[in-house]
Amino acid sequence: MHPRCEGQVVASCCTAGRLRSVQTNRVIVSCHHGIRHLTRRADPGHNVETGRPMRPFRGRVFNNADTQCQGIEGVPVSDGLHVVRTDAEGCFELPGHDDTRFISIHQPSDLAVSCQFIRTDAAVASYDFAMRPKPRREHFTFVHIADTETAEMGDWLDELKDFVRDTRPA
Repeated sequence: MHPRCEGQVVASCCTAGRLRSVQTNRVIVSCHHGIRHLTRRADPGHNVETGRPMRPFRGRVFNNADTQCQGIEGVPVSDGLHVVRTDAEGCFELPGHDDTRFISIHQPSDLAVSCQFIRTDAAVASYDFAMRPKPRREHFTFVHIADTETAEMGDWLDELKDFVRDTRPA
């Protein structure tokens, strides 16, 4: 069994260079050289390739200001469906899913990040995020708008823009 295929619920197992498939009512998952590929089942007897490998996404979050690039523990990382935290070395592994398009990290308040999202690509082996320490702000204002499609509410959006400009929230 290839190590990248171990522990997967729907996936088949493969040995180096051999292709093996598992079929359910909705998907077919095949494994070739350790990379799982997902095929969606369409009409009976027809399959539609998703075009993207279904595989775990691995990477590291590290301190770019440190000359040894020490890993940062506890940073949340997501594939858009799953969220994991980095381990003591700053490493993470996400299971991935058929619609994974980006790997993203949550920016802690005491760290700055130059790139918060990385587009997924079958050629990328590791999704690494560099962060730098920054001073933590103890006091801030946060504004969250859940529904911006309320045009019938009048000039509230202009008033909110003025409020944001005047208070400079986080």
